[in-house]
Amino acid sequence: MLILASVSNIGIAFPLVFLLGLASMVYLNSTTTIIQVGTKREMHGRLLALQSVFLIGTGVIGGPLMGWVADALGARMPIILGGIVCLASAIFGYVAIKRYAPEKLLYIK
Repeated sequence: MLILASVSNIGIAFPLVFLLGLASMVYLNSTTTIIQVGTKREMHGRLLALQSVFLIGTGVIGGPLMGWVADALGARMPIILGGIVCLASAIFGYVAIKRYAPEKLLYIK
């Protein structure tokens, strides 16, 4: 997303947007698979509902907020903020897994 924010040529931006969409689908499918394989069967519905709230439901608040940011600061700023949030989330997740996950559940070594 940060690379996309720095691009000013539509010929370069289009493949980047395609790759971002592809990465989004891979992430959604991967997290759903991890939930279904790594949790108790009776917890699937609850965890998938939480996943839907966090990944899809936050657009109700984030969409208008990023629209306001785009109006106030320009169209690139929501993309930059999204990239920063993605990096921060990845770092937080990595640190949390390294610190709190049991060794047998540790996917990142």
